[in-house]
Amino acid sequence: MKKVLMVVDETGGAKSVLSVHMAMVREPESVVLVHVRRPADRTALRDVSEQRHPGRDQARDEGSDRILGFYEKELEKAGTVKVKTVLREGDPSEEILNLAREERVDLIIIADDGFSLFRPFVRGCVFKAVERSTSVPVLVAKRSRSEKSHTVDWKERKTYAA
Repeated sequence: MKKVLMVVDETGGAKSVLSVHMAMVREPESVVLVHVRRPADRTALRDVSEQRHPGRDQARDEGSDRILGFYEKELEKAGTVKVKTVLREGDPSEEILNLAREERVDLIIIADDGFSLFRPFVRGCVFKAVERSTSVPVLVAKRSRSEKSHTVDWKERKTYAA
C-alpha cells in the first residue's frame, strides 16, 4: 500500500481511525491527513455575529491546525515516514472524494462515530457517501458501544476519557 488517506476531526471517534491505521495498515509510503470543515454560513446574521465576535474564523483555523497537528504528531511518533496534512472546507464527502482522486490514494480510512439516531438526517452520513462513490477501498473505523467515550478539548490541548 503506497498512499493512505485518513479522515480526521475533533470527535473521539476519529481516534479510532488512528488505531485502525496502526493495527491494520502495513507501513504505507505516505499518509494524507485531511480535516474537512463545513463552510461558515455567510449570511447577514453571520456578519452581525462576526462583528460581535471578531476572530471567530481565526479560531476555526487554529482548531483545524490543532486537530491536524495532533494526528500528524501521533503518526510521526509511530514511525510513519511521510505525512501530508490537508485542510478543506465544503461538503465533507465531496471534499474527501476529490482529495482521494487528486492524491491517487490506495485506501481511505474514515470514522463512523454513529451513535446518534438523528445525525444522518441533520448532517448526512459521510462515510456511507464516500463508500458508495469511490472505487478506492474504504476502511470504516468504528467504536464499539462498550468503549468509553472520549471528549477532546482542542483549545486546551487535552484529552479526557469518560
